[in-house]
Amino acid sequence: MKDLRWSASARPHLTRRQALALGGGGALLGIVGCGGPESGASEDHAAPTPTPIASTPRDSRAVALVRADSYDPNQVYAALTQSFDLLGGLDGLVRGRTVTIKPNLTGIPTNTLFGRTPGEVFITHEVTLRALTSLLFEHGAVRVRIVESIAANSDLPSVLSQLGWDLTALNALGNIEYENTRNLGSSTSYADLAVPISSAPSRSVYSQFVVNRQYHDTDVLISLAKLKMHAIGGVTLSMKNLYGMTPLSLYGTERGNGELALGYRLPMHEGAAALPGQLAGTEGLAIASRVPRTVVDQVAARPIDLAIVDGISSLSGGEGPWNASADNPLAPTDPRIMVVGWNPVATDAVAASVMGFDPLGAAGVGPYPGDNHLALAHARGLGEARLDQLDIRGLALADALYPYVV
Repeated sequence: MKDLRWSASARPHLTRRQALALGGGGALLGIVGCGGPESGASEDHAAPTPTPIASTPRDSRAVALVRADSYDPNQVYAALTQSFDLLGGLDGLVRGRTVTIKPNLTGIPTNTLFGRTPGEVFITHEVTLRALTSLLFEHGAVRVRIVESIAANSDLPSVLSQLGWDLTALNALGNIEYENTRNLGSSTSYADLAVPISSAPSRSVYSQFVVNRQYHDTDVLISLAKLKMHAIGGVTLSMKNLYGMTPLSLYGTERGNGELALGYRLPMHEGAAALPGQLAGTEGLAIASRVPRTVVDQVAARPIDLAIVDGISSLSGGEGPWNASADNPLAPTDPRIMVVGWNPVATDAVAASVMGFDPLGAAGVGPYPGDNHLALAHARGLGEARLDQLDIRGLALADALYPYVV
């Protein structure tokens, strides 16, 4: 095995109690953060959905559950290698292709929490992304893109450097590109991602999303998430990670500022009129229904080709430091596992179960303040969330349980 050793402030957000108390499209007090320019879909946008990948069939119900005791680079590399081996290998997915990784870098944090670095608690860890990128190139990827929507007038490498990431070592792995997808970035037009029409009972909020082209112009999309709770969504895993796909320039509080907008996606929470692709009549939908249903629409519009949930260490009680309050204490967690699968619904179902939650739990029960996006995605036919129908490989689920506290 090769040796892989290498040498902004958080935004306020909702607590779970606040999410439970909120109704429809009213103002959400106390939320500040990241968002973008006001615009509808233009005539030069790209065709709806990315071309499906034709390769060796992959079992959408297979999920690898693997132990990883720490962020030691060799341990993480070994855990991901084992995960991909259990799933039948990476070659069929990535060889000869452009692969885009969407990490979770919420909040552009530089501070520590519980005496731990942000990557050890609530954002994607540099070591995890580095090991994944190394494996992608080893299995034949020709290009790796790292994308995230960051509320900063900076390119993504500058933000990663601010986080202390060693970009020299990362860039040495192969042909790597970066994009801050909060606006057009390096492209001259946005792309439209259509939400497929569904007869499932899960009501759609959007007919399409207008996004930075990097989410469209790629062969493979990987969601690299953390094993966390979420104040509105209940849990934030590989599917909820796509909420950061929408550009701040089109879906945020400052979207009137066009490409320079930095405001948070509060309009998506509130159901503001005239957001690109938002369906008429959904403006009054309660936030605890709107956010989970939006997540399902996003996963339907831009399918995730590989879902990775890092549960080596993480956070209980919310998705970041901004969730902390007197009645909502946060706590560090140490599940010491990685959850990996081809299908995000199946992967998130196993990840939620590791946390002690029912992946098909009812609205308002357990960690879910409102609708459960895992159950909605299952009902929409986007993947399997019934544990008895999944093929869990590696660790037995009983040996990986690490109950989080609601």
